[in-house]
Amino acid sequence: MSIFRQIPNLLRSRIILKRHFRIAFPGQQTCISWGSAIFFHVVILFLLLLIPHVSIKKTVTQAIEATWNTVETKEVLWKNPLQITMETSSQPQQPNSSLFESSPQKLLQPVSPQPQISVSLPTDPLLFAVNPNPVQLHEFGEFAEVPNNTIAGLWHLAGIGEGIDRYGASSGGFLTRETKTNDKRIVYVVDASASMNGKHDSAAKTRFGRVKVELFRSIESLSPEQEFCVYFFNNNSTVMSPGKCVMRGRNRPMKLYEWIATFRAVGPTQPLASLQASIHQSPDLIYFLTDGLISRRDLDKASRLNQGKARICTICIGNPSSEKQLRELSQFNQGTYTFVP
Repeated sequence: MSIFRQIPNLLRSRIILKRHFRIAFPGQQTCISWGSAIFFHVVILFLLLLIPHVSIKKTVTQAIEATWNTVETKEVLWKNPLQITMETSSQPQQPNSSLFESSPQKLLQPVSPQPQISVSLPTDPLLFAVNPNPVQLHEFGEFAEVPNNTIAGLWHLAGIGEGIDRYGASSGGFLTRETKTNDKRIVYVVDASASMNGKHDSAAKTRFGRVKVELFRSIESLSPEQEFCVYFFNNNSTVMSPGKCVMRGRNRPMKLYEWIATFRAVGPTQPLASLQASIHQSPDLIYFLTDGLISRRDLDKASRLNQGKARICTICIGNPSSEKQLRELSQFNQGTYTFVP
């Protein structure tokens, strides 16, 4: 029980004692009343003096506890940045501000270094093989690594060099088909769609690379009096310059070889426009080469336009999906069909 609650009890006991003294000692009431009053006042003053000490003591204790909690919080917050700086910093002599600025960049850097590629790709990267498969000498001749973006690579694969007679490089044919001596005007209609980039088991590595090599060999073997023209088809029809058949002549068509070497195979297979344009040049022989599925309706249109005037030799390379249609086209136009794996 607190001191304040004891005060009423003390006052009540004082009154009771006064009554007892009056009854027991009637003559001494005044003396006793004064003595008891002084005694009880002294006790009350003593108790009142104790009250401030108790409240002050409690206040001081609360202030100490609050101050201690604040100090602990500051110490915890101050240790964390110091630990992060020591772990992420690779240059301890730099100021702290620069370390904090550079730490996010260091955390974002990859763990392993990025590979450095210093390979220069040719115009047609699939044409020139760095590590070719072994080939027979009668097919392409001896193979060697060739420079990028040069027609020298095709010359080498075709077995053409400065010391080789250009009339003896081949038998005048195109992919095993021989050209007859009375074929004065020859047109090559070649598939240049994206599917021609498919792999081929030869030094040229792709179907389109193999066809380019055979184009070089066939054109080189033509006689000076023979005329020729080259068409590449995909979703467009592209013809060599000047857009019509030209005489082979005795000089090498270097600009034509460069155009063939750098031509890229892209897009779908749509041969009708090139077939119609080649027929309009009134050739004696048309070499039609593809690896894709050809519409029978397009081939029928080409046959009706030709009316058997030019021989059409069809060649399927890599994929025999259109073998039936190509056989019919060659049979209706006095030609032959050849499949090249």
